[in-house]
Amino acid sequence: MELIHRLDDFFYSIFPNINKGNEKSIIQVLSDFYRVGVYEPEIIVSNGFVTVKINIESIETLEKDYKKIVTLCEKGKFEEAEKLLSPLVEVYPTNSDFHRLLGQIYSEQGKQELAIDSLINALRWNPNNAYALIMMGNIYLRFKDDPNIAMKYFNQALILNPGDYLTANNISATLLQLNRFDEAEFYLKKALESNSEFPNTHYGLGVVREKNGDRYGAFNSFYNSVKFNPKNDDRKKQCIHKLFEIAEQIILSEDIDDLIQKYKKELESKQPLPIHIEASTSIPYNAKIEYGELYNREFHLIKFQPSKQTVAHLVLHELVHLEFAIDARTNGKYKLITSDIENQNAFKIQIHGFLTELEKKNKSIDTNVYLRKLHDGLVSQIFNAPIDLFIERYLFERFEKLRPFQLFSLYSMMKEYIEASTSKKVQEFAPQFVISKNRILNLVSAMQFRELFHIDYVNDFNSNASELKTAIDFYDEFTNLNKQKPEGEEYEIIEKWAKRLQIDYLFNLVDEEYHIDPISTENKVSNEDVEMAQFLQSQEIIGTNHAVILHMIGARKYFYTLSKEEIKNIAIEIATIGTNGISPDKSGYTVTKIPGKSFSGYELLSYYYVSFAIALPELLPKLGLPFKDEFVIASKFPI
Repeated sequence: MELIHRLDDFFYSIFPNINKGNEKSIIQVLSDFYRVGVYEPEIIVSNGFVTVKINIESIETLEKDYKKIVTLCEKGKFEEAEKLLSPLVEVYPTNSDFHRLLGQIYSEQGKQELAIDSLINALRWNPNNAYALIMMGNIYLRFKDDPNIAMKYFNQALILNPGDYLTANNISATLLQLNRFDEAEFYLKKALESNSEFPNTHYGLGVVREKNGDRYGAFNSFYNSVKFNPKNDDRKKQCIHKLFEIAEQIILSEDIDDLIQKYKKELESKQPLPIHIEASTSIPYNAKIEYGELYNREFHLIKFQPSKQTVAHLVLHELVHLEFAIDARTNGKYKLITSDIENQNAFKIQIHGFLTELEKKNKSIDTNVYLRKLHDGLVSQIFNAPIDLFIERYLFERFEKLRPFQLFSLYSMMKEYIEASTSKKVQEFAPQFVISKNRILNLVSAMQFRELFHIDYVNDFNSNASELKTAIDFYDEFTNLNKQKPEGEEYEIIEKWAKRLQIDYLFNLVDEEYHIDPISTENKVSNEDVEMAQFLQSQEIIGTNHAVILHMIGARKYFYTLSKEEIKNIAIEIATIGTNGISPDKSGYTVTKIPGKSFSGYELLSYYYVSFAIALPELLPKLGLPFKDEFVIASKFPI
């Protein structure tokens, strides 16, 4: 076997009896140490190195015995391990790892001097034994209180393995335990140079920065530790706990009002109205913006709940709403969401059965008020869900100082969303139809929270496979847009998602100049509407397109007074329109033989199907429209 030592300070530290620079002393001491039985070593000193040659094969390991000793150590049976290992060290003195393991056993037993001797022997037989180097540093740091010597061994480990981030992390872990934060930071930064995505390194830096009073630095480090840890293990849970802990400290101690005021001035320079921000305990939301144009004011007003810790995030969220509205107006794409009596009646029909049962359970409940709250809540959610995704991503990317506030604020919302999806009380006081739509949209928010902060609450919603798939499709659609700002596309997403959820009949998206205040409309339901609600309640409509059922009932009523020939002519005209495609997502279709009426895509498809079913039933299969079940249900409604 052959060993090569560099004649440096480290060499003289493991062979302290050698006279430094004295070749005879080097040869004498090394000859004495490396003599194995009858085998005399050959010592060659040349150009700052010494080479040791021994005419004997090195026994690297005895696998079976070695594993048995390691197992005993893992169980804390160090005396038994020592009894097995000591004879092996005598028989196979050239095995560096045997010496290193024996040093570890001695150290665990509190025999630090014997441990040092064994570890030095390990390094003499293999100067590149990184574990032995780190153990030596640990012993001098923990038990000898000699950081200078400890650092020599630690640094030697890094010299031998400059790219070994695990070595640097192991060193820093010991230093952190001993509250030696400056030295720990040095090795952590070394580790980061070799591997910028090792979560333990970022966690260690978070601890150092927290101790140094650098809260934002600590937040970023703990964030990166969570980000780069793909496992949901104890270390990740520990990191998440620290992330929230630091975030709360920042929220309680840091004032970022200057950031809000700067952004507010930026938006005021883009349009003519000033922006007022005020606390309000009367609003039903955490925060809201009231656009001056819609409230006949000469200013925009942002209201926020003063009881919330994360006011900064709530206010900035509403300011971004304003910025996106300004951009949409500039591009001529701004729209408003409205709801009229027809929309509200359709919703009442949808949940009539639930309201009836609720009224039986609770005689004091005002079902009209309750209906309006459910309707407005669902409409508000579908209108805001896509826009909020753009807003939260925009906030995260633009305002780094806001991230601790954003984390805490979105986490609070996650808890509310999960409660709304899983609470037995909610299940009792809300229709499953509404709960399911609510859950899907909240799942989309949870998916963004997971992407932004790498904390996963998706499974906590107890969603079924269909709900989860829809939410995944929605979030994929959002991420595939790959835009910092929606530029008016949020309205298209709202319409697409509402159609997918079959709630597009609950509202209308209109250009700003056609705005109708939904508050001014009265909530009246005719006897005919109640009759239809009772009819639908008696049918099995799960899995069908509810809007199509309602449109088909309307079509059957319209065709009731017409002759079969007239219906046939209408069917042929709609078929002609269909040659260019009828998109469910579009509106504004007209049929000359049905004057004075404008059709949505779904409504025209419903008339298309019903007209053929009545006048040309033999051609119905050729249409390829998947509305057979809807037509069966609609046909049961008495005209």
